[in-house]
Amino acid sequence: MRDEKKTKRQLIEELSLLRRGLTELKRHETECNRTEEASQQANSLLAATIESTADGILVVDRQGKVVIFNQKFLALWRIPESLAARRDDEVLLDHVLGLLRDPDGFIEKVKQLYSQPEADSYDVLEFKDGRVFERFSQPQRLGERIVGRVWSFRDVTKSKRAEEALSESEARFKELYDMAPVGYHEYDASGRITLVNQTDLDMLGYSREEMIGQYIWKINRDEVAREQVLAKLAGKLPPGRQLERTYRRKDGTFFPVLIEDRLITDERGKIKGIRCTIQDITGRKRIEAETETLAEIGRLIGSTLDIDEVYERFAGEIRKLIPFDRLAINLCNLHDDTVSISYVLGSDISGRMRGGSFPLSGTMIGEVIHTRTGLLFNPQNADEVVARFPAFSTTFQAGMHSMISIPLISRDEVIGVLNFRSGKIDAYTEQNLHLAERIGAQIAGAIANAQLFTDLKKAENSLRESEGRFRALFEQAAVGVAEIDMNTGRFLTVNRR
Repeated sequence: MRDEKKTKRQLIEELSLLRRGLTELKRHETECNRTEEASQQANSLLAATIESTADGILVVDRQGKVVIFNQKFLALWRIPESLAARRDDEVLLDHVLGLLRDPDGFIEKVKQLYSQPEADSYDVLEFKDGRVFERFSQPQRLGERIVGRVWSFRDVTKSKRAEEALSESEARFKELYDMAPVGYHEYDASGRITLVNQTDLDMLGYSREEMIGQYIWKINRDEVAREQVLAKLAGKLPPGRQLERTYRRKDGTFFPVLIEDRLITDERGKIKGIRCTIQDITGRKRIEAETETLAEIGRLIGSTLDIDEVYERFAGEIRKLIPFDRLAINLCNLHDDTVSISYVLGSDISGRMRGGSFPLSGTMIGEVIHTRTGLLFNPQNADEVVARFPAFSTTFQAGMHSMISIPLISRDEVIGVLNFRSGKIDAYTEQNLHLAERIGAQIAGAIANAQLFTDLKKAENSLRESEGRFRALFEQAAVGVAEIDMNTGRFLTVNRR
């Protein structure tokens, strides 16, 4: 045979070749085993990696077919294992779309990314059950080639809720801060305003931009304000408590305020600035002034029973509280449904002079007496006056455009009316009306007492006059007249006859 004719040398060479072939085959088998092992290790590492992440991971190929996903993805999207095992992308898509508030927007985004395979993406998904996911997506590359897309889903419901709660809390705090019943501002170590609330801005009439950066003493009328502020910032003067100051508004007007200071310090105790609360005490000051003036009115009118002195004394004090061009007091004549004009100070009005009288019908005074209630009337034109109080047109024609009338009630009886008149349009407010009612309540008793005293004096004078006339007749009688005590027979009185 042919093989049998081979020489020993040839056999050795063939054996050597076979051995080398076997060795190469063994080496190739080993490399294949190593490659498979490496592949298994890589797959194991990939699986461990995507399973260990807190995000839900889904990988699809260029056609959108499912390649791999982790358990977190199934849990987040609440996909049953049986459904996931089918790896049917259409079935999975139908399932997730039913969970979303905006399924059409979800699909639109997916289509957009599939048409732009190189694009990265981030958006937020809202679920019907209130959950919120962040969605990340980027292409999967194999070398320079894009072979699929990786989707990452993260449940951020708690953080979103916390963020919304924080945002709402900040909004509430800002509203409470800005709309607080007191003004609030802070200024730095140089005295420049760094923070201010809306109440403070409303008090002063500035915008926030105008206030920030302004020196705090610029809004303070007191000349020593700058020195005091700098002394506090230097630690030479303690912060103030319940300090009364006068502030200047943007329009140049002044108003009283009550200030509370607090130092702002750093961690080492160094003064960085001062924060202040500011309360507008205009109302308090007004009430104090009103109370003081009313007390003075009470003292003045209580010191005399002369009706004219009562009028003169309180009229001067009333002007401090309520401005007027005419002040009048009418006393009731209920027997003939008229009022007498007992006192007038200020402008004259035809037919409404002191000492005169007029009927109540068709007048503002008549309504006040009838209702026993104060009345504020700011007519805009003569037609409005005529329509409501036909007999009152002369007052309006005399230039009186704002009017207050208050019933004077003593011992539960309306004895008269206190009237304020002003030539200014809309000069009076409800506040003026309430104050006028307080004045009326205070002076009604004094006027009633003074009027009673005047009536008694008139009666006394009338009695004396009557007695004088009787005595004159007695003395001038044509016959003798005598008054005799019947018990004793003694003469008590005899005339000249």
